[in-house]
Amino acid sequence: MLLQEPLVCVREVEVEGRQSDWAYSAPVVAMDVLWNVAFLAIGIVVLVLSAKEEVPKVR
Repeated sequence: MLLQEPLVCVREVEVEGRQSDWAYSAPVVAMDVLWNVAFLAIGIVVLVLSAKEEVPKVR
């Protein structure tokens, strides 16, 4: 059991280091949210405009 304790400590340090690399900064998260909101707004506008569209009648 004593041999495994240092390995566990090393693994915990490696995992903590990787998690800090994965963290996003606040400006990146804010820009990502704005980007997604813009796509959502554009999609809603396209759906509303296409719902009002009328198909021309063929003679």
